[in-house]
Amino acid sequence: MDEFGVDLERIARLVDRAKVLDVFLEVVGKSLLIDFRAAGSDHPFATVLPKASSRRERMRTVKALRPSAPLPDRIGSVVWPRGVAALSEAGVVERIERRLTLEGFDPQAVLGEALEQLAADERAVYQSAVRGSEGFQTVWERKG
Repeated sequence: MDEFGVDLERIARLVDRAKVLDVFLEVVGKSLLIDFRAAGSDHPFATVLPKASSRRERMRTVKALRPSAPLPDRIGSVVWPRGVAALSEAGVVERIERRLTLEGFDPQAVLGEALEQLAADERAVYQSAVRGSEGFQTVWERKG
């Protein structure tokens, strides 16, 4: 474990080798799914998904997103205990971008929208926490 609470070497290996990578962000309660596979007109893509209840469910989701592609043998899975910004601070986003670039794809085109969505979702979670919205309880309340 490192300062981010994860094994960054293991994550680096997954980023370098996985055909499909599922990074579950605990803070947000959602996954960043990156499908690195490319064939014909299919290019790598990234999307934000709700938490899967099982590996089987995630495989079904991948098949639905890429019906023309064969199912991957496995999906590389990471549980990320910190926020979206920490993915960049730890070098994970840079590693993903480097792989996409080496494979001839524009990292911003693949990742940009999904990372922006995750950041917005994270802000919404923090706002809900501050307001004491459903699923959260405020420590103190404003009077008057």
